[in-house]
Amino acid sequence: MRTLSKLVLSEIQISPDGEYFASASADHTVRLWNRSDGANVATFDHHGDKVLHVVFAPDGQTLSSASEDGKVCIFDLSYFAESEHYLVW
Repeated sequence: MRTLSKLVLSEIQISPDGEYFASASADHTVRLWNRSDGANVATFDHHGDKVLHVVFAPDGQTLSSASEDGKVCIFDLSYFAESEHYLVW
């Protein structure tokens, strides 16, 4: 178990394949975690307010998030996994 100091989570979702989980945080970030070892795989900081919701697409290829200010981000995880980069809309 890993301790996340000062990280207030709004929501956690597990990826469809069970390999990752994503967290929505009050610190304006979405984080992607490896479920097997708890490692933080990626941190997405495109929100300007508390992130309230996070959800994986059924195919696990995209991750969507919504913040308190109404902003919605969609992260292309297939691109991220292949090139260690990501796209956001």
